[in-house]
Amino acid sequence: MALTAHRACRPAAGMLLLGLAATPGGAAAPEDARRAYDAGRFTDAMGIWAELSRQGDAEAAFSIGLLYDVGNGTRQNAEAAFFWYSLAAEAGLPEAEFNVGAMYDGGRGVAQDSADAALWFARAAVRGHHRAQYDLGQLYEAGDGVPRNLDAAAVWFRDAADGGIAAAGHRLKALQAITAVRPGGSLTRAAPAYPTKNAKVTLHTDESAVELVWIAPAEPQPVHYEVWVGELAATLRTAATATVPETATLVRLPPTTNFYVWSVDVVGRDGAHARSDWSWFSVAPPEKTPQSLAAVPQRSLPNR
Repeated sequence: MALTAHRACRPAAGMLLLGLAATPGGAAAPEDARRAYDAGRFTDAMGIWAELSRQGDAEAAFSIGLLYDVGNGTRQNAEAAFFWYSLAAEAGLPEAEFNVGAMYDGGRGVAQDSADAALWFARAAVRGHHRAQYDLGQLYEAGDGVPRNLDAAAVWFRDAADGGIAAAGHRLKALQAITAVRPGGSLTRAAPAYPTKNAKVTLHTDESAVELVWIAPAEPQPVHYEVWVGELAATLRTAATATVPETATLVRLPPTTNFYVWSVDVVGRDGAHARSDWSWFSVAPPEKTPQSLAAVPQRSLPNR
């Protein structure tokens, strides 16, 4: 059964304590697990969360990951923590997405990979996780796992600062002096990073939200991004659009099986555009698994 995240966005900073979901069907209930945990009966709590996760509860999977992460009721096991966090992260739980990114960033429980860290931080960041916004800003500032892009870093620092991360506000002030004046010039195309071409995306959350993430190269002038998502029906038609300063956005799509294409335009202050390559993905609600979309030659996709 597919895991379900019961809250699509719950801002937080750093690793959270416990994520508990609304009671799914069955005898076990999240409040039972919480009572067991608070009483120090960690093994009982893990057993309840394991039952809930089998019923599709992503926050229960996240909580099991936390038990392995800190070693409550079981031997500390970073690899097991990463496994359970990943299950919850794939269901769109922002605190789990952040923890997966942090484990990739630090090489704990998984091989160190800054590019994967940046991707997972972006997925959590676009769902409002302020620590993920700050950490993603740091990767763009350093050019670690992503191209060095001080504008992208500043935008994510601003979001994190607005969410109460004081260190992000300090970094933002430092970057503003560097990025304030530039002569402009030709733009470079962004690269769609998630969903990747031919990806299958399951709509786990009540909001039916899909995270779109792209990699922003350094640009000679300030830019924003215009995202276009098209539904592959009898004719290609607009399904969603977004104009954002960040390098990720959420789009709401119908909770039905369908196929989509998407691209992102880099738009400069001088009006210049640079369009990404097309990417395409299939979407389905949790109870369905769409067939993989056959590779679509880019030349078959009409201009928009």
